Amino acid sequence: MTTLLKPIGKNILVKLHETSNVTKGGIILQNLRTKREQRASVIAVGSQVENCKVGDEILFNDGKFRIIKGDMVPDTTHDYAIMLDDDVIGLFS
Repeated sequence: MTTLLKPIGKNILVKLHETSNVTKGGIILQNLRTKREQRASVIAVGSQVENCKVGDEILFNDGKFRIIKGDMVPDTTHDYAIMLDDDVIGLFS
């Protein structure tokens, strides 16, 4: 995927994972205030990023990111965000 937005410094661009509103048992949750899953895939990294690389799946600190939409990312079917490398609290292996 070609990324139009190139993070600089300690910033990373991530594709946010979607939160399912259906439980494993098939119950549909109607709560509109469900929390966003704190898991994402790293799409691009700035030059000073040390903790993760492109392709990593990360766990991040909720509330510490900015949603990116529109012309800055080529795929508008998913939510993307930009955040600081320091906001990554874990890597999935």
